[in-house]
Amino acid sequence: GDLRKLEQVGPYRLIRYAPSAAYKPSQPDLWNDADAIYHKNDKGGGEWEFRRAVAEKFTIELPPFQAQVKLTPFGHLGIFPEQRTNWDFILSLPDPGDEKLEVLNLFAYSGLSSLACLHRGFGVCHVDSSKGMVDWASDNVRLSHLADRPIRYIVDDVMKFVQREVKRGKRYHGFILDPPTFGRGAKGEVFKLEDEMARLMNDAAGVAQGVRREFDTLFKTQAERILGDLDLVKREEFEAVKDMARLAREVIEKRSGTDDFGPGPGPANEAPRAGAS
Repeated sequence: GDLRKLEQVGPYRLIRYAPSAAYKPSQPDLWNDADAIYHKNDKGGGEWEFRRAVAEKFTIELPPFQAQVKLTPFGHLGIFPEQRTNWDFILSLPDPGDEKLEVLNLFAYSGLSSLACLHRGFGVCHVDSSKGMVDWASDNVRLSHLADRPIRYIVDDVMKFVQREVKRGKRYHGFILDPPTFGRGAKGEVFKLEDEMARLMNDAAGVAQGVRREFDTLFKTQAERILGDLDLVKREEFEAVKDMARLAREVIEKRSGTDDFGPGPGPANEAPRAGAS
């Protein structure tokens, strides 16, 4: 509340900026016990106010993997908890078995989606323009005991890397995109989402043309699971019910003396008298 959010991150209670929290805190007393507060300024940065000692970096459990957390000067922690549903979706995908499927993770940050892919059995090409973030992702892979899985770390401008992959004819079986609204590449290249999104999607599709068969298999599997959970009747049962309805209609038509379901003669179908309710 009050444009801030209260979070329990590992052993620490933190307060950070949250522009969507435009309401009052529901339990204000809890906010008095924060270990650190991030104060955002009007220049796009900010600073941490520490009320108690907080480790420079620490590890938290995000089953089935682990992640390293740092309180950065920009108020970030190296994880975005709202992405949990995406990690869970990756973990729910069919096991690739002996097939060597590779996922291209662009703007890959500290690598939580890469961890989910590795844990599920996919190979990963992890691309980010920040060497510091790529190193952070490598630490997370090691902490999660996934260092023996197939992963390539690429420090490069995402747009240029994908364009080179298209020219090389490289194909991936899936890709993950989590671009910032604004950012800079490894050599200072400016990225603006509104200017680059269409080209980025087109290039990403260019390296994922081999995904059709895997997508069809995934869609079929998911559809069968959804249909299996529904309470559906078999075709022959439906036809039997339809025949019963037809016979019932014929009986009603004979009794009513009409050719349809409209009103027939008789007291029950007379117009109500004035004052009747």
